Amino acid sequence: MVNKEGRQKNTRTKYDALSIAKYLLSLDEEREYFDNKKIENKITLAVAIRGNFRLNQMLYLLQMFYYLEHKELLFEDNLYAWDNGAVAYSVYTHFWSLYNNINGKSIKDIEDEKIKNFIDEYFKYLKEIPDEVLQEISYDDPARSATWARSPQPDIHFTDEENLKFYQQFRSRWLQEIRL
Repeated sequence: MVNKEGRQKNTRTKYDALSIAKYLLSLDEEREYFDNKKIENKITLAVAIRGNFRLNQMLYLLQMFYYLEHKELLFEDNLYAWDNGAVAYSVYTHFWSLYNNINGKSIKDIEDEKIKNFIDEYFKYLKEIPDEVLQEISYDDPARSATWARSPQPDIHFTDEENLKFYQQFRSRWLQEIRL
């Protein structure tokens, strides 16, 4: 479904990106994966906080894989194609609050066990993908290249047929060894 601005909208989605991000961060309480170190994008030379970058790339991949499996979006927020990859704006701007677990009570908890299990299974594997590969995945996404030139805030459409074919090929290539 598309809203009046022409953006994707899924009325069946239970959660927003902040809720999914909060749950992902709970899987890394010691902040070994979602850390606060700075990284430099080798392509654009932009500097980012590695934990914020990884969290947004994880959201991007989870959204992609969830849609492939369930034909609905995992969360309702749009993802945008930025210099450092795909970004859920609310997560990007609230990263430090999420990271430090400030105001976490105002963010809805994930109660659906099927969704938790889905996230848990993918997180175990996706956290092993190097940062450079996460950047390449985002840059190779046809949705990113198709929208990049049209808008200063290009949003990624997961439901376009061409994009779905790319995501299916990507998923089978990267995740075949774990049978997700």
